[in-house]
Order: sequence, then C-alpha cells, then structure tokens
Amino acid sequence: MAYIAIALGAAFAMSSISFVLALAYTTVANTLMILSLAPIIAGLAARVLLKEAIDGRTWLAIVVAMIGVAVMLGRVPSGADLLGTLLASVSAVASAPEVAISR
Repeated sequence: MAYIAIALGAAFAMSSISFVLALAYTTVANTLMILSLAPIIAGLAARVLLKEAIDGRTWLAIVVAMIGVAVMLGRVPSGADLLGTLLASVSAVASAPEVAISR
C-alpha cells in the first residue's frame, strides 16, 4: 500500500511542478486547454492499467474532445510556447495516474 502512496505523491508533484512551469512558457489558456485532456488520459490509463472497458460513445467523446482541443489551440507551437505546451502535456499525463490509481 505504501508504494501506491509514493506513486500518487510522485505523480502529484510532477503534475504540479510541470503545471507551474508551463504557465511561465505559454499562455494560461493553452495550459488549461491541454489540462482539460487529463480526464481523457485518465480514462485511457484506466483502460490499460485496470482493464476497464470503454464503450463506443466514450471513444467518440474522446475523439471529439481531442479534435476540439486541437482546434482551440489553432496552431503548432514553437519556441518557448512549445516548451510550455510540452510541460502542460506532462502535467496532464502526470495527473492521469492520480485518478486511475486512487480509484
């Protein structure tokens, strides 16, 4: 049980640190838009880690949400904005195990 607490703590720390750093390199809007993918990533992680089933409507919602985020970002980031986008992505991915493991 202790390893779960350590994993959750590490995921939370990585998520928090990368979130704050992302805000230094890209806009708040871009950071939060990317972080909105965290529940989707958590669902996919639950599928892989916990072998939970994902029905067709959920797959459709995942695809639509990812397309929506891509449209809202509207461009391919470059320079410092790219670093901020990558850090925001790390934050979203790191927060997924928090949800999947704590279930």
